This record gives sequence, structure tokens and C-alpha cells, in this order.
Amino acid sequence: MAIDWATHFSAGASWLDLLVPARALTIMLIENEGPRPEFRRKLRRRLDAWNELEGPLGRTLEGRLRVLSEPWASLSLRDPSHRQALATKLADVDLVIAGPLSALGTEGGGTLDEIREFETFMRATRELVDGPLAFLLIHHPNRAGQVSGAWERAPDTLVHVQDEGHGRTRVFWQKVKWCSALHKTTHHLVWADGDTYTVEEREEITEETMVDEILEAVREDGGASWSKIRPKVRGNDGEKADARDRLIRGGQLVNTAAREGTFKLWVSDDPAAPRAESSTGLARVSAATPERESEAVRATVPTVGRHGAQHGTDYRGSDEIEHMYECIVCDAAYKTDLAHPERLRCATCAEGVAA
Repeated sequence: MAIDWATHFSAGASWLDLLVPARALTIMLIENEGPRPEFRRKLRRRLDAWNELEGPLGRTLEGRLRVLSEPWASLSLRDPSHRQALATKLADVDLVIAGPLSALGTEGGGTLDEIREFETFMRATRELVDGPLAFLLIHHPNRAGQVSGAWERAPDTLVHVQDEGHGRTRVFWQKVKWCSALHKTTHHLVWADGDTYTVEEREEITEETMVDEILEAVREDGGASWSKIRPKVRGNDGEKADARDRLIRGGQLVNTAAREGTFKLWVSDDPAAPRAESSTGLARVSAATPERESEAVRATVPTVGRHGAQHGTDYRGSDEIEHMYECIVCDAAYKTDLAHPERLRCATCAEGVAA
């Protein structure tokens, strides 16, 4: 995608009507990993396609797209001699597109101090160049698929690009400081000939569409568990779970599961729903001590005691008793204690919410 952006920007052309350069930009591409021949072939495919399709329309590159040839795959902005040598090639360059970030002179896992240190290297490079200079840095995600390190503060724009397979790519505009229309939006792209993309037209997924699809799925499969309903509803799993809980609280869905912490969902007006067991409220959390047994604490996913005080086999304080929860997102069982009944997601899903 970086090569596609560079091609459009250096020609002064709009990229999918999402990014529009104010003018044709002079761009320096810095490939800091991988073999030179493979990169050259990939760039050649894109340029040949551009010249064939766009050249006749007058949108030519005219030497504005350049590639740093030396040092190949080993430039470090931490090295003053590298910064000095690079600056001599950036006299008329508007934008540097470089990556991966981890090979450009960063150290550590991306703490605030480590990021601030790397920012000083970029500023030092800019100071060696007469005109204004912008950086577009390519950064690999961590194992959880999130931006690795505390980078959200630093750039004006933060874009998360994810391969969805089968010729599709997801682009999430996580932070766009100067364009509120793009900020926190998502676009799904389809790969096109010539190593470029087109925007896939998809119906917008909103809270209303998730609510409608949950009700439709439950109506078609009354009494089904959430793990069966969830795949039939489009959208983010956490947002789908929130929509489900609002429907239960509002009385449009009822949960008749016999075991606490699980779901057996019915639409409230379904005549087949077991009326004696139906409840339009969220399940209650049972306390472990007699003096707390009369209290009702509202929770989306209640605790289920295992080998604890509720079974008479554990005499620890109630705040130390481990209970099993079922995650509201993925239905996985996980342990917690009565001191933290608000933990309604397993560690993996909670990490995704925090990120």
C-alpha cells in the first residue's frame, strides 16, 4: 500500500478519493528490509501499470518518485553519519516513506521515552534539510494485531492496515488529527490489477443494524446460545455483546439459561419461550456468605462457584474465592474472584478493549 500511496502522491493524484495531495509531491522511498530485486520487481509492476493507465491522462511521475539505493535495508536514523548522508538526498523531497520502523533506529518496545528519543532523530534529520519534510513510517503490528508501542500520541495520522485474505484489505483510520471525516472510520479495500486497490462498497454497520440482526437471529433460533447467535450478526464482537445486553435490559430479549453465566436467548414475544423461567433482566451474582445472600448485584455474566464456599469446601474470605465467568465476547470460561465482579471479559478480549 505504501508504494500505491507514493505513486498517487508523486503524480498529484487522489488515492481512492480518501487522500488528496495539495500538489504533486517529491517522495523518497526507503525500503529497510528484504532483498533489493524483489522490491524492484514490485515497484516496477506498479509503475508500469500507472504509466499504461494514467500516463496518457497526463498524470505522470516525472522523476518525483525516488528510492534510496544506499545503504540498502540498513539505514539507521540513530547514526549521525546516516542522517547526514540521507539529508544530502532530500534537498527537494517533500515526503519520506520508510519502514519498517523497528529497523530505522528505534530501541526497546516503544515506551514514551523511547519514542521521544526517536523523534529527536527525525527532527535532527529535518534540521539538515532546507525545506519542510514529512515522514510516513511503516510499523509492523504486535502479536495481538495492534500498533506496537505507545505511538498513538506521536503522529498526526495513525492508520492500521490489516490483510483480510482473499484479495481484501481493511484500513482503520485510528487517528487523523486534521480530518475528522476519516478519524475512527474503516474502509474495506479489494485488490485490483496493477498492485492497487478499489473501495469495497459495504452497508454501514451501526448499533441499529446489530440490534435488528440479533433479534432476527434469535427469532429464527429461539433458545440458542450466544456462541450460535454471534456469528450471524455483523460487527465488532464487543459491540455485539453490548447490544445484546441492552436488549436484555430493555425486555426485548429474555435469557432462560439454567446455568449462571451462560445464555439461552429468546425474543420476548416468542410463544415458544419457557415463560416460567424467562427473565428480562440481567442475571444476578450470587454472593458466597450468608449475610450477602439476600443482595442482588446486576451483572451481564454472573459468577459460577467451583470448589468454593458455595459448595462448603473452602473457608477463605469471600473476596478470595475464585469463580468461573463466561466471557461476554467469546464465551470462553475464565477465573476471577468476588472482589472483581466487574470483570466480564476474559484477559484476551479485555486486552482488545483496552487497546
